[in-house]
Amino acid sequence: MSTSVQMTRSQRAVVLLMVLLVCSWLAALGFTVWRLHQQAISLGVAKSVTHARNFEELLTQTLKVIDITASTLEPQFTAQNTIDAAEVGRSLSAALRPTPYLRSLSLLDASGSIVASSNPKNLGVRIDTPRFFPKSRMDSDVLRIDVPWNGRDFSSATPLVEAPDTRVDLSFVPVMRKLTSGKQALWLLAALNPDYFVNHFSQLLEPAEGYVQWLRYDSRLLLSTRPTDVPGSVADNGVTPDRLAQREAGQFEHLLPDGQHLLTAYRTSSQFPMVMVVQLDRSNLLADWHTEARSLAIIVVPVLLALSLLSAWAWRREQRMTSQEVELERERLRAATVFDASSDSIVLTKPDGEILAVNPACEKLNGYRASELIGRNPRIFQSGQQNTSFYTEMWARLMQEGYWQGEIINRRADKSVYTGLLTINAVTDSNSQLLHYLGVTTDISARKREEAQLAEHAATLSLAKDAAEAANRAKTTFLANISHELRTPMNGIMGMTSLAMLRVTDARALDQLGKANQSASALLTLINDLIEISNIEANRLQLEDVPFALDGLREDTLNLLQSKAQTKGLALSVELSDALARTPLRGDPGRLKNVIVNLGSNAIKFTKTGTVTVRMLALAQTATDIDLRLEVIDTGMGLDATDQGRVFNLFEQGDGSSTRKHGGVGLGLALCKRVVESMNGTIGVTSAPGTGSTFWFTVRLRKDLTLPAAALASEAP
Repeated sequence: MSTSVQMTRSQRAVVLLMVLLVCSWLAALGFTVWRLHQQAISLGVAKSVTHARNFEELLTQTLKVIDITASTLEPQFTAQNTIDAAEVGRSLSAALRPTPYLRSLSLLDASGSIVASSNPKNLGVRIDTPRFFPKSRMDSDVLRIDVPWNGRDFSSATPLVEAPDTRVDLSFVPVMRKLTSGKQALWLLAALNPDYFVNHFSQLLEPAEGYVQWLRYDSRLLLSTRPTDVPGSVADNGVTPDRLAQREAGQFEHLLPDGQHLLTAYRTSSQFPMVMVVQLDRSNLLADWHTEARSLAIIVVPVLLALSLLSAWAWRREQRMTSQEVELERERLRAATVFDASSDSIVLTKPDGEILAVNPACEKLNGYRASELIGRNPRIFQSGQQNTSFYTEMWARLMQEGYWQGEIINRRADKSVYTGLLTINAVTDSNSQLLHYLGVTTDISARKREEAQLAEHAATLSLAKDAAEAANRAKTTFLANISHELRTPMNGIMGMTSLAMLRVTDARALDQLGKANQSASALLTLINDLIEISNIEANRLQLEDVPFALDGLREDTLNLLQSKAQTKGLALSVELSDALARTPLRGDPGRLKNVIVNLGSNAIKFTKTGTVTVRMLALAQTATDIDLRLEVIDTGMGLDATDQGRVFNLFEQGDGSSTRKHGGVGLGLALCKRVVESMNGTIGVTSAPGTGSTFWFTVRLRKDLTLPAAALASEAP
């Protein structure tokens, strides 16, 4: 009766313990899930604030460049009584080249008419200046921003004065800054290319994570990376003029009318009337948290199930105890039967360590006969290569736990040593009284030698692999970081040098400043090429898919190369059939133009006399696609077969002597090759020494079936 009562109390204690364990696990799970949720929200807020700061700094620096450009051009234009539209247009085109985020630069007179522009088509267009923000007098020299215009440039665009009800695929943002000195009132008018910033923002913030918005202080939306947002409309993002008046930067949670929950961070520019807003999708931020919560549940539920099973097992433990002891005795008998047949060395000792018996495998492994070992202590096998603390720790654990396993170095009778995996078990009777120790040793010497060899080989491979990966990462990171850091100050250097040239009258000083400006321009071109190469190698090159026509590509090519060819006395021509020029296409006209201009500039540089011809041909076409071949043909020095195989490699040119004479580091053609290949095209050269060269590339472009040919006839890519 007392035994039955004792078993019931024991079972109740076990059940209570299991309930407490389950409750503690559930509490820990709930706290962990809550902590991970708070951590995800905190990280999301920090991420949105960081993006808002970085994007605001980018746009502020961009608008600073416009200020610098205005300061550079100001003495040149405002000192004249009349404006020579052609001459000023060329100056504006030169200032436009190193600024991919601008579509055009123009000058406004006091009546609001464009009197000079980098795009001659803009001449005569009237601009409604009171529409610009902030509202101020026309004699104010603060930078002012208009609403976005629908179109590519002022000549073919219309302002989105009223809130539009549809999204526009092609737009720009006008920015105006007064030239503060001079005999007549003039304003510098710049057309910002939103696609440049949208592409940059989209690379740093995936569309699935959220989107970026650029607003004026009056909440008018200038650009957005969200496809459904309409430029020119009033942004519904919670960043109101009242909020901006209270705090110039902040973050909060925002719920859209469609139910989307956003983490919003905004930051106003320190110098200009604009604000950057970063909207992160709260559900996307919590996606990882949901995954982790499910993972924790997957871990905890089996543990709780295991605890429940353990409770059931403990419930019946007392009933199985007797049968387990019987089974243990049977195991002992079976162990005695296989003692002599085991292939491992087995030693049976008394509690004090005196050897009682050894099996034949022990005699074979150690080189002793059984009669030489019985009555001795196992320390006879000690090699002396392991210190006293090793054996002290072994026996301390054996006395405490009744079990020890580890590697041991023993010495045979012939004095040779071997490494063994030794397992020692304390054998007890039914009353837990120690009877003897059973030691089983497996010879692992061969395995240890193989492991050492494999470890040495793996270490060598790992060091080589880590060094190679570290070098590649360092190269890519260095190229990307240093190129971006150099480009903005280089623009400033060029602007200040040009300004100094306008103020210096000494001929020698003017010559020195001109050479410095040319060197800075060459260095800026190199920096842009390095950025492009690093983007391609990091798989960050983003290709546009916009409508365009080859007629505009022809005009841009002539505008960018004509002055270089005239300087060297070369005849430049661009051959393009009228039918092909008016064919509406879709693709990345900016990349195509960069490749053509790069090849054309290269041809002009290496041609002393003669002609440079750019030819655009249609190899084949279907109802939806066209295979386009573009050739740049020169009458220059030509290339031999060896040089033709090297000109498209990074940091190589065709001839060492040419390199020293003409300059360059061999990035231009390598960049052309990578851009063309990113469009799934091919590039090559046909040349012979003394007969000139033909650089060509082919790409497949889609026809724009949504627009008639006339719609793109006046558009420039």
